[in-house]
Order: sequence, then structure tokens, then C-alpha cells
Amino acid sequence: MKSGGRLLKLLFSILTTLLVISPIIYGLYIYDWDIEALTTPTYEPPKIDFKLTLNDYSLQNKTLYIKGLITNSGEIDVEILELKGYLTDLEGQKYGNISLEEDIYLKAQEQKEFIIKIEFESESIARLVKTVIESDNSIFKIEGRFTLTVLSSKVIAPFTYQIWLNKDNLNIDPSGIQVSIKNIQIIGNEIKIEVLVYNPTFIPIKIVGMNLDLYTSNEEWITTFTLEKTITINQKADDIITLTSTLTRDAISLLIDREGRLTTLLIVGTLEIEIFGYRFEINVREYVDGGAST
Repeated sequence: MKSGGRLLKLLFSILTTLLVISPIIYGLYIYDWDIEALTTPTYEPPKIDFKLTLNDYSLQNKTLYIKGLITNSGEIDVEILELKGYLTDLEGQKYGNISLEEDIYLKAQEQKEFIIKIEFESESIARLVKTVIESDNSIFKIEGRFTLTVLSSKVIAPFTYQIWLNKDNLNIDPSGIQVSIKNIQIIGNEIKIEVLVYNPTFIPIKIVGMNLDLYTSNEEWITTFTLEKTITINQKADDIITLTSTLTRDAISLLIDREGRLTTLLIVGTLEIEIFGYRFEINVREYVDGGAST
């Protein structure tokens, strides 16, 4: 009986030892028999991740506002304190400084609207408008760094996003600017015309030059009208510009038919438009019916 009891005690001791060392042996096997790796504590930090989309653009004065949606797809709440960086082209040339309009607090898995501001200097906004107007679709990059507060600590996260800018999404398509002759009036040896200019864009435009030649319907030259000062037309607005020229007797005879009415006239010329320092021309060619007032 005593030998049987000792055997049971021995078996129990072996079993207890196996229960203790088996997990260690298994762990060593998992870590390729690396004791240091086995004994080093591991920590999986909470996941921090964002998804964002930019979908609405508004160019006002020298600032581009971009609205978007940002989603905290991470595992913890974060507060985005600031965004600093630049708008660049694909070659890295800088156009403007970027920032957030306000701080953003996001709970885990929460989505919010936000606004990025891009502020330009006079030279850079002119380059941007020129590039956008002269190209169907221009690719730019927003490059910068987010400053986040995570678990009471500040974290810097790099940020890069490509955007496509064009005349339509910035609402600066100059082809929509409309020019029409509203009225012609002769007073003595002077002739006045009223030119209606409509600005369909969402930014002010400047008319810095206007040269219009007046012809008969047979294209006999009569006189020239020239703009003497710069005119600003606000966004989504129109304005009537009055131009005056002096007539010779021969010119008056070309204007008036035998019954004392204005003949049909042809006006040909150009308007020079400026948007944020970028200048371009709009051609004008319009017949004016002889029924215009005199």
C-alpha cells in the first residue's frame, strides 16, 4: 500500500509539473523558443483612423472654402485642433495656406461636416484662376498635418488629399458672362450706347477695358466707344455701362435713314475682364435694330 501511495504521489507531482510547464513550453514554441520575446509584455494601442470626402467648393474673395464629411473610424474619441499645410499642384508649387474653420470633436465611429479654408495671396489666386480657366480639369493636392488630442495627449498626423478644380465647381466660368446692347441714343453730335453686362459667377469681376466699334449693317465704320474707368460687377448681378462718342457729319448721315430713324447697326469689339488679377477678353458682335431710341 505504501509503494502504491508513493506511486500516486509521484504521478500527481508529474501531472502538476506538466500543467505548470506545458503553457511555458507551448509559449516558447509559439515564439520560436525566444525567451525574451515570450517574457516581453505586449500592448495593442487603440486604433486611430479617419475617412473623409471633400465635395463642395466656394471661392470667395481670396479664400477657397471646401466642405466635406469626416468620419472617425477608429476606436476612441478624438479632437482635431488644427490643420496646417498648403494647396499645391502636382509639381509641388504652393498656391495657398490651408486651415480648419473650427475644431472638430469626434466620438468613435461618428461622422461630421467640416470646412477647410485655403487662403491665397494676390499672385497665387491669379495663378489659380488662370490655371483653372485655361484647363478643363486641374489636379491639386492638399498637404498638411492634423494636430489631434487623443487620450489627453497631442498627436500629429500627416494628411494628403487630391482635389480636382475646374471652372464649374468654382463657379468662375467666364463663358457665362453675357454682354448685350440695350439702347442707342443720339444727342446733337454725340452718340451714347448702353451696354448690359451680366456676371453669372459667384465672385466679383472687373471690367478693366472695353473697345467697341460701331458699323453700319454694310460694315462701314462710324465711330469707336472706349471705357474710361474700371467697372466692378458683383457676383450674380448685372450692370449697365454707358459709353459716349462724338460723331462727324458724315457719321450722322450713315446712322439716319431718309425717314429720320436709326438704321440697323453692327457693334464689334472686346471687353477685357479681370478675375483676381487674371485678365482675359470677351468678344462682342451684335446687330442693333434700327428701332432703338434716338
